[in-house]
Amino acid sequence: MRVDIAMEPTASIVIIGDEILSGQTSDANGPFLVRALFDRGVSVRELCTIPDEVDTIARAVRRCAAETSFVLTTGGVGPTHDDVTMEGVARAFSRPLVESNDMLLYLRRAMPDATEGGDRHASMRRMALLPDGAELLLEDVLFVPVIRVENVYVFPGVPTLMQKKFLAIADRFQGGLFVVAKTRVTLPESAFAHWLTETATLFGDVHIGSYPVFRHDCPYQVELVFQGRNRARVVDAATDFERRVGGEGVVYSRSIDGKDTVL
Repeated sequence: MRVDIAMEPTASIVIIGDEILSGQTSDANGPFLVRALFDRGVSVRELCTIPDEVDTIARAVRRCAAETSFVLTTGGVGPTHDDVTMEGVARAFSRPLVESNDMLLYLRRAMPDATEGGDRHASMRRMALLPDGAELLLEDVLFVPVIRVENVYVFPGVPTLMQKKFLAIADRFQGGLFVVAKTRVTLPESAFAHWLTETATLFGDVHIGSYPVFRHDCPYQVELVFQGRNRARVVDAATDFERRVGGEGVVYSRSIDGKDTVL
C-alpha cells in the first residue's frame, strides 16, 4: 500500500552502480542526499546500494516507492549498455519505455554535435527512452531535466551533476524541520545506559542516539544526540538525561542545532 505523502515526509535513497559495489568508486551521493534531505525536514528511512541490474532496480524502486514519500535514485542514466536505471524504473511501475520528444529536444541542446546517423545521435536517442508518462522537471539552471515517475526522482551518478540537479528542485522535498541537541559526558555507555533508557521511555517522541568518541586524552567520552521536530521536547529530553547522569559523570557541553548553549 502506498504511503500517504501528506504525512511527515520520508525518503529512500537508491544508489545504483556496479562500480560502487566493486569498490572502484566511493559513493559521494548517498551522504550528500542524506544530509540535504535531513536539513529540509525529510526523514531518510533507507539508503541502499544495488547493482546495474534491471530486475534488482525494479524490485528496490517498487518497494521503496510503496514505503516512503520520496525515492531518489542516482546512477545508470547514461548511454552505455550498463545504464539500465530507466528500464528498471519503468518495470517497477509496469510501464513501457517510450522515446520522449521533449527529452530529445533537451538532449540536442546539451549535445549539439550529435549529428543524425552518428554514434552520438544513437546514444542521445537511447537516453531519451523514458518510462511512459514520466514528468520532466526542468529548471533554468539545468540543460537536461530531472526525471520523475510517480514519487521516484531519477538523478545522474556523477556527484557534481547530481548535486546541481537536486538543488535545482530541492523545494519539492520539504518537511517540518528537525531539532538536534547534543550532549557529551565522560562516562562509558555501560555506566549510564539505565538512565538513558529511562529518558528514552519518558520521551518516546524524541530519537536518542549514543555514540562513543575516542580520544587519547579522555578514556571515556560519549556524545548523546537528541533529535525531534518539537524543540521543547528535544531540549527537555536532553535536560532530563543530564539531570540523571549529573551526579556520576561530567556533563561538559551541549549544543542545539550546532550552537553551543550554557548548561
